Amino acid sequence: MTPRRTVPLTPTRRSWHRGPVSPKSRGRKPKTTKRRHDGRRPAAQPESPTAGLLREVARELRGAAPLDAELLVSALLHDLSEQSGADSPGSAPGDPVLDLVTALGTIRSPEVLGLLRCIGLLGSPQQRALADRTARRLDTAGVAAPPWARDLGAVRPVRAWRSRDVFGDASTVAVEFERAGHRHALVVLVDHTSGGIAADAFVTDDPDELRADQDDDTAGPLDVLEDVDLADAQALLAAAFAATDADSRAEVGEDYGPTHGLALARLRTLPPGPPVTGAELLDEQAVATVTAEFLASAEAAALRGGPGVERIARLVVGSTAVRSPDGRVGTGPGRLTRLVLDRLPEEDLDDDEVAVVPDVVVAWARVAGRWADLPPEAADELVAAAEDLGTALRTASGDLTGEAGEELVASYAGDLLEDGDLDPRDLAEAVLRRVFAVPRSPGRTGNDDLAHLDPGDPDDRHLLVVAEHPEYGAAIADPSIGTVDGVDPRLHVALHEVVTNQLWDDDPPEAWQAARRLLAAGADRHDVLHELMRVAAEFLRQALHDQQPADVEAYRRALDSLGAPPARPRRGAR
Repeated sequence: MTPRRTVPLTPTRRSWHRGPVSPKSRGRKPKTTKRRHDGRRPAAQPESPTAGLLREVARELRGAAPLDAELLVSALLHDLSEQSGADSPGSAPGDPVLDLVTALGTIRSPEVLGLLRCIGLLGSPQQRALADRTARRLDTAGVAAPPWARDLGAVRPVRAWRSRDVFGDASTVAVEFERAGHRHALVVLVDHTSGGIAADAFVTDDPDELRADQDDDTAGPLDVLEDVDLADAQALLAAAFAATDADSRAEVGEDYGPTHGLALARLRTLPPGPPVTGAELLDEQAVATVTAEFLASAEAAALRGGPGVERIARLVVGSTAVRSPDGRVGTGPGRLTRLVLDRLPEEDLDDDEVAVVPDVVVAWARVAGRWADLPPEAADELVAAAEDLGTALRTASGDLTGEAGEELVASYAGDLLEDGDLDPRDLAEAVLRRVFAVPRSPGRTGNDDLAHLDPGDPDDRHLLVVAEHPEYGAAIADPSIGTVDGVDPRLHVALHEVVTNQLWDDDPPEAWQAARRLLAAGADRHDVLHELMRVAAEFLRQALHDQQPADVEAYRRALDSLGAPPARPRRGAR
């Protein structure tokens, strides 16, 4: 599991587990009614919200394991918080969780006592205090707790580790816990390109399989897998959750909210750690110094553009440069992508400044890779990502002027311009998306003769897709050739073309949204396309091989899930 490929940045991901779901997501079940003696149904008596909720929760908790119950209640607290409009559980004056706890105090049942004990572990401080007092009253009244509630608080942290990329764009922190002979792990995905926020969190009951997956996926030079002290893990995660809570615009995965209460409860079992000292953005004075050193470097010597170069260099350095604890300055593909997708559209740049952005970004990637002393493979990937972004930038902005620019816009967005009512920023976004889908650079295709092809033409687009796979050229030309290195070349290219057309048409839009998330997390174009192709392949298999009707909504949900750690262990009863 490489963090670069797994950090989710979407608020609408499909939940990964197949255990209990929240009452809200399950919906209300039809109520049964009794017949009167004259054969007519009596008038339906409205069910109180508390009674209906309790009935749903009791059904879910019947025979549950402690981890199942905690996940259910954590999701319930999140749902109630969202219904109240609160930013976090317990922050609204009319806290529905406090109202629920008060109402539960009038009901004497084992399920209610178990629910109160869960809230006493997972809620906000005020919620926990009220739930504990209410649970003690039920204890005193002789109510017996259900079996699953007896070991709720007996959680013991065992070990922690972190998987991170060498660029500092993203990391995955896992903490393993033990309770009554069963183990599980809290896994938190941290996006360092967005201020170190906790971008998602989930729970697995198979820490060994999770660690084995990470061992397999981090064997290359771009990622580091390391054990960390429990106190250090606490500091890392506390800082990440605090960063998310402090950023009202933070983009988080679908599992983040439902797992939030459980995650904070697990953090409270860890020993407190020292302040986190990770890579930090440069202050204003450091930006000026680093910018001057960058412009004086051999890599920047070829830059031309007068004062515009200096301003853009300062903007690029100030937005993407970070200093590691050992004093080295560097950057990563995720930070460069954030610059292009988020920062540049907000800047008021003139045409001369826009024109030099691609060259400055590529030169900066070369310098930053050298300064950070990245492994050769990582330095090459950083430059390749910068060059891909440069291609998109030239098409979407810098070269949108003059005859060449008009030709590029006509090729990549001519159909959109026919409407005559396209916002310039929407045009830039559309061109960026289409350039990502079909980069028309001879360096990418390896064939200068393809420069005349029009990516806006479906037939030409097919040729450009085929040209991206020179290793399969002979097999595509000769159907008698089977697999190549274990890959069906015709199927591979067909899937690539399917994804390319989806991105070109922005249909479904979830494909480009997923690509943006993965790019921002540091994945390169090749890996992003393969993730999109993997999802498409699964749904095509269901439709063609299993003869099942296409489930478009399920396909969109699967695209929304991209960014989740691969091969997550299924959560069983623990």
